[in-house]
Amino acid sequence: MTFSEQEQPVVFQAGGGPQRLKLAGRYTSGVYANPYTVADAQVHRLELREAAKRTGRVPRTR
Repeated sequence: MTFSEQEQPVVFQAGGGPQRLKLAGRYTSGVYANPYTVADAQVHRLELREAAKRTGRVPRTR
Protein backbone atom coordinates (compact mmCIF):
# COMPACT_ATOMS: atom_id res chain seq x y z
CA MET A 1 0.00 0.00 0.00
CA THR A 2 1.28 3.48 -0.84
CA PHE A 3 0.99 6.25 1.72
CA SER A 4 1.03 10.01 1.36
CA GLU A 5 3.31 12.43 3.19
CA GLN A 6 0.64 12.48 5.91
CA GLU A 7 1.02 8.70 6.27
CA GLN A 8 -2.48 8.01 4.99
CA PRO A 9 -3.41 5.91 1.97
CA VAL A 10 -3.28 7.67 -1.38
CA VAL A 11 -6.81 7.75 -2.84
CA PHE A 12 -7.54 8.22 -6.55
CA GLN A 13 -10.88 8.65 -8.28
CA ALA A 14 -11.90 8.30 -11.90
CA GLY A 15 -14.16 10.70 -13.71
CA GLY A 16 -15.56 14.20 -13.50
CA GLY A 17 -18.94 15.84 -13.25
CA PRO A 18 -20.31 17.95 -10.40
CA GLN A 19 -20.82 15.16 -7.84
CA ARG A 20 -17.50 13.50 -8.57
CA LEU A 21 -15.67 16.83 -8.39
CA LYS A 22 -17.26 17.44 -5.00
CA LEU A 23 -16.17 13.98 -3.83
CA ALA A 24 -12.66 14.48 -5.20
CA GLY A 25 -12.34 17.89 -3.59
CA ARG A 26 -13.17 16.46 -0.20
CA TYR A 27 -11.42 13.08 -0.16
CA THR A 28 -9.03 12.19 -2.95
CA SER A 29 -5.31 12.61 -3.50
CA GLY A 30 -5.65 12.50 -7.27
CA VAL A 31 -8.09 12.09 -10.12
CA TYR A 32 -7.81 10.15 -13.37
CA ALA A 33 -9.04 12.33 -16.19
CA ASN A 34 -9.20 12.06 -19.95
CA PRO A 35 -9.57 15.58 -21.34
CA TYR A 36 -9.66 16.06 -25.09
CA THR A 37 -7.67 19.30 -25.16
CA VAL A 38 -5.16 21.18 -23.05
CA ALA A 39 -7.83 23.82 -22.41
CA ASP A 40 -10.23 21.13 -21.12
CA ALA A 41 -7.50 19.82 -18.81
CA GLN A 42 -6.84 23.30 -17.44
CA VAL A 43 -10.53 23.86 -16.72
CA HIS A 44 -10.78 20.47 -15.00
CA ARG A 45 -7.73 21.23 -12.85
CA LEU A 46 -9.22 24.59 -11.83
CA GLU A 47 -12.55 22.95 -10.96
CA LEU A 48 -10.77 20.34 -8.81
CA ARG A 49 -8.77 22.98 -6.97
CA GLU A 50 -11.91 25.03 -6.31
CA ALA A 51 -13.72 21.92 -5.03
CA ALA A 52 -10.85 21.26 -2.61
CA LYS A 53 -10.88 24.87 -1.37
CA ARG A 54 -14.63 24.69 -0.69
CA THR A 55 -14.02 21.84 1.74
CA GLY A 56 -11.17 23.59 3.53
CA ARG A 57 -8.36 21.70 1.82
CA VAL A 58 -5.32 23.38 0.33
CA PRO A 59 -4.88 22.17 -3.27
CA ARG A 60 -1.37 21.40 -4.42
CA THR A 61 0.00 23.67 -7.07
CA ARG A 62 2.34 21.27 -8.84
